Amino acid sequence: MTKYDLTETRFIILMFLLRADDQQLTPAVIATKLGATRATVSKILKRLIANDWVVKTNSVKDKRSVLIQLTSAGEAVLHTFLPHNFEAVKTIMAPFSTSEIATLTKLLHKVNQGSQKSNSEKSH
Repeated sequence: MTKYDLTETRFIILMFLLRADDQQLTPAVIATKLGATRATVSKILKRLIANDWVVKTNSVKDKRSVLIQLTSAGEAVLHTFLPHNFEAVKTIMAPFSTSEIATLTKLLHKVNQGSQKSNSEKSH
C-alpha cells in the first residue's frame, strides 16, 4: 500500500466514496461508516485532499453542509491498486476451504451487525 501512498483507512474512505451516490459523502457520514471521530476523519481527509484524490464542495441542497467527492485522480489510484488488493486477498484466502469461507463470512456478518448495534447505541 505504501507504494500507492495508501493506508488502510485512506483506502476504505476512497472505497466508500467510489460506491456512494455521485461519489460523495459528508464527513459525518464517512466518520460514522468508518467508526472514527470527526477529528480523525478530518485529518485523513486533509491528506486525501492534498493528494488530489478528493475535493471538498458545498452541498447544493444545504449550503452549510460540506461534501467530500472522489476525484478522477482518486478513482485512478483505486483502479490501479485494486488488482493488487484482490490478488493479496486471494493469496490470504487460498488456504481456506469453501465451507471455512462460508463460516468466516457468517461470523464477519455477525461482527458487523454487532458493530452497527454498538454504534447505534453510542449515538443515542
